[in-house]
Amino acid sequence: MVRGLVWHLVFSAFYEPEFNKKQMAMFVGKRLDAMGVVTTQGTIEREIDCCVRTYVPAMRGVSSLAGDEGFDCPLSDLGLLRFIADDNIYRFSMGPKPTLATPIFGYALLSFLTQVVHTRRTVAIDECIYHEGSPGQIFKLDENSVVEHLEILADLTDGRLRFQETAGLRQIYLDEFTEDKLGRAAISLLDRYYCHD
Repeated sequence: MVRGLVWHLVFSAFYEPEFNKKQMAMFVGKRLDAMGVVTTQGTIEREIDCCVRTYVPAMRGVSSLAGDEGFDCPLSDLGLLRFIADDNIYRFSMGPKPTLATPIFGYALLSFLTQVVHTRRTVAIDECIYHEGSPGQIFKLDENSVVEHLEILADLTDGRLRFQETAGLRQIYLDEFTEDKLGRAAISLLDRYYCHD
């Protein structure tokens, strides 16, 4: 349980662009305490180590790594996290992600929107960029990248998911969606992307 929470907190709830392991361990520890999750500091530190090693390529020439630990994980190709050796910090790679397909972004967005659709019919684009659990946070995207994906999603959903700017406020309109319809639309995006023949 702790592993899934640590990774969620690192990529979804931590808003600073860079961190060292001690800072991240303090942040995660406080959040887990607030959630009532009982664990040890050592467990938190090991999970953070595991997380960053999954996304940051192993440093070449480090002889202390043995066996599988010396190999890069395929997730390092995503380029979400970089290690800055001179400063001994990790930095999130904010901005466009050329390898992020819009249907994948769309799945994350529609899953995020299921949290609000039963109480609201509009969602500010900023929420989809900066709120905990939003695709902007998870994929570390900037505003322009999110807007580009939204424009493509409008076509992929035949205009059912639409956004527009009115009086300087950019919003997504959920008029045609219920929680159930958002869930089905999210799965449909994945089906079209992975099952295209």
